[in-house]
Amino acid sequence: MLRKQRLDMRCAAYVLMLLVVVSVCWADQVVVTEDGRKVLLRDGGTWKYLKEGTQSPPAPVEKFAKKPAEPAATAPPQTAGGEKGVLPMTVVLIVSLVFLAVIGAILFYFLSIQPAKKRKLLGEAFEIIERNHEPEFPRAEEILQRAIVSGLKAGDVSEAYFALAYVRARLKKTKEAAVDLDNVRGDEPETVYFRLWLKVNLEEYKEAYEIAVKHDGVVERMPEAKKLASIACLHLGRDHWRAREIEAAVHYFDQVRKLGVHLDQVPKAISSHQVTLGILALFDKHYDEAEENFQSALEQAKKEKSSGLMAELGLLLCEWRKTDYPDVDDRLAGIVASMEKEMAAELSQPAKAPASGKETGESERTLLSEERLLLRNAFLWLAVSRIFLWLRRKEKSGLPDREREILRERLEKVSSVDPRMGDPLFLMGLVDYYFAYETHRETAVESLEKSGVKVPEAEIIAKREKKLIEYQRDTVRRFIVLLKKYLGDRAIPARLRKEVSDQLQRFSKFRSMAEEVSIGEEDDEVVATLKDIQARGEILHKRITGIMKTKLKDAGADVVARYSDLMAEINKTTRTLADSARRLETTEQQIMLSTGEFLLGEEEKPGTGESGGGR
Repeated sequence: MLRKQRLDMRCAAYVLMLLVVVSVCWADQVVVTEDGRKVLLRDGGTWKYLKEGTQSPPAPVEKFAKKPAEPAATAPPQTAGGEKGVLPMTVVLIVSLVFLAVIGAILFYFLSIQPAKKRKLLGEAFEIIERNHEPEFPRAEEILQRAIVSGLKAGDVSEAYFALAYVRARLKKTKEAAVDLDNVRGDEPETVYFRLWLKVNLEEYKEAYEIAVKHDGVVERMPEAKKLASIACLHLGRDHWRAREIEAAVHYFDQVRKLGVHLDQVPKAISSHQVTLGILALFDKHYDEAEENFQSALEQAKKEKSSGLMAELGLLLCEWRKTDYPDVDDRLAGIVASMEKEMAAELSQPAKAPASGKETGESERTLLSEERLLLRNAFLWLAVSRIFLWLRRKEKSGLPDREREILRERLEKVSSVDPRMGDPLFLMGLVDYYFAYETHRETAVESLEKSGVKVPEAEIIAKREKKLIEYQRDTVRRFIVLLKKYLGDRAIPARLRKEVSDQLQRFSKFRSMAEEVSIGEEDDEVVATLKDIQARGEILHKRITGIMKTKLKDAGADVVARYSDLMAEINKTTRTLADSARRLETTEQQIMLSTGEFLLGEEEKPGTGESGGGR
C-alpha cells in the first residue's frame, strides 16, 4: 500500500511539471531590438511592434541583437500580420514536444503498462478459480499473495483480498480467510454473505448475529444468508438456555421465528412461560416453587384443552428429585406412552441433517428435533427408573431375567430415537457385568467400550476383563504348566503319573515338553499327609475349572457332562477326605484322652503306686 501511495504522488508531480512547461512554452513573449523598439512575439507564430504607452502582456522580455555578419539592422516589416519568427519558435516547439513525449511515455508506462502487468496476476488467479479445480487452489493462493504486495490499485487490492479469502475458505483455512476478508472494502451483498458464512463456520455466533443485524436488508433478500443467521441465533439461544438465561434465550429464538428458517429447532418449552419458570426453579433446587409452576401449567393446559405432558413430566421430575428411592415407574410409563403416541408422525420421519450442513461443518451430524430430544430423554429416564425399583428388592434376592429384559427393551427405545447415544449400551453393559450374567460377560465389556462413555471405573472394568479373557483363552499353555507340576510331584504315586504320561504321548505338544519332566521310580516317592492330599485336590479343582471354563462353552454335551461328573467327584472326595481327617483327628483326641484318664487315674488311687505309698 505504501508503494502504491508513492507511485500516485510521483504521477501527480509529473502531470504538474507538464502543465507548467506547456504553459511557459506556449505563452506570448516580448523582445527589444537594438534601437530600443519592442516587438510582441505571439504564440501563434506572428509578431508586431508595440507602441509606446501600450500595455503588453506579462511575458519574458529578451534583448534582440543583430548578427555581426549583417551590415545594418533591418527593421521588421510594418505590416499588421508581420513575418513569422521561424527559428526561435521552432526550437521552442520541438523542445516542448520532445519533453511532452517523454512525460507522456512515463505516464503511459506507470498508469497503463505497469498496472496491466500487475492485473495479469489477478487474471491468472481468477482463471484457476473459475476452473474450480481444488488441487490448483494452493497455486492460486500464492499468486494472489504476490498480486496484493505488487502495488495494485485500491479497487484491485480489495478484489484480490476477496478472491484470496475465497480460495483459503475452500482450502479449509477458515481463520486466515476471515482475516483476509477484513481487508475487503465495501459492504456488497456477496461480501456480507461471505463474512456471515465464515463467522458461522468459526462458531463465532455472536459476531455472525451482529453482522446479520447490521446488514438486515441484505440478509432479508438472500435466503442462504437467512439460513446462516438463523443457525447463529439458534446456537446463541441454546447457549443462553443451558446457562438458564431465559430472557436472552427467548430473544434469540424470537429472531429465528422472524427469519422464518429452522423453526422446528426452536424449543417448544420456551413458548410456555409457566413451564419455563418451573424448569428454572427446578434447576435452582426450589422444588416447591417448581411444583407450583408445573401445576399451574397443567391446569391451564386443561382449560385450553391442550397437551399438558410437559407439566406432568415436570411434576414427576420434582418428585424424583425430592425422594431418595423414587417410585414413579408406572406413572412415567403412562406419560411416555402418551408422548410416543403424540409424536408418532415425527418419529416416522428420519432425523434431519442441518440445512447448511456442508457450509457449517455439520454434514456428519444430525440434529434431533425438540420432540425427538424430549422423547429420547424420557425413554432414558424410564429405563433408569426401572433400575431404581431394583433398590427396593430384598437383599441377595437376585435379578430375575424378566427384569433384565424390561430394561433392555426400554434402552432399545432410546436407541431407536437416537442411535448415536451411547448411554443405553453403557447401562446395559454395567447391568450384565455386575449381575454376573456369564453368557453376557464378554458382550458386557464390548458394550462398555462401544458406548463411548468415558468413566474411569468403567474403563478399569473393561481393561481388567479383557486381560481376564485373554488369560482364559490361553488354556493350553496354562495346562502345560499345571501338567509339569503334576508329573513332577513325588507325593503322587509314580504309577499314576506314568499312566498320564503314557496316555498323552500321542500329542506332539506333550512330547516336546515330556523330556523336561522326570517321573522317577516308586522308591523316590514321598508320603503325603492327609492335609497335603486335601489341599492338592482343592487346588487342582480350582485350576482345572478356570482353564476349562471358556472351552466347555463350545464343547459337546457328553464332554460337558463328563467334566461336570469329574469335578463333582473330586469336590465330593475332597470334602469327604476333609471330614474323614476331622473325624480321625477327633477320634485320636478321644483315644488319647480316654487312655490318659484311665492310666493316670490308676496311679492316683490310694495304696497303689508311688503316690499312694507316699501318703
